[in-house]
Amino acid sequence: MIKAEITVSTCYGIVPIPVEVMGSGPRPGTAWVRALNGLEPFCKFSHGGPTQDSTAVVLVPQLRDVHIEADLDCEEMEICVLQLDMQSVEVI
Repeated sequence: MIKAEITVSTCYGIVPIPVEVMGSGPRPGTAWVRALNGLEPFCKFSHGGPTQDSTAVVLVPQLRDVHIEADLDCEEMEICVLQLDMQSVEVI
C-alpha cells in the first residue's frame, strides 16, 4: 500500500489528510487517492447536489510524505506503479 498526505482547505482552516494512493489518474500528472481513517473530505457535485466522498483525483505534486507500507497479511501479490518525478515506485 502506498500512503501519502495531502492538504485540504476547509472553512476551519487547512487540514492534513492521510490518504492511500490507489493508482495513476485519468490525466497525466494525476493520481487516484482514498482518504484513510473513515474520512470523507472530498466534495463531489452531481445532479442530486453536493455529496461527500472518500476518493478523489489529485495532482501528484500535492502528495507529500509518500511512503510504502507492506501489508504482510495479504495473500495475493499486487503490483502498483505510480510515476513520481519521472521515477516509478513498484510495490510487490
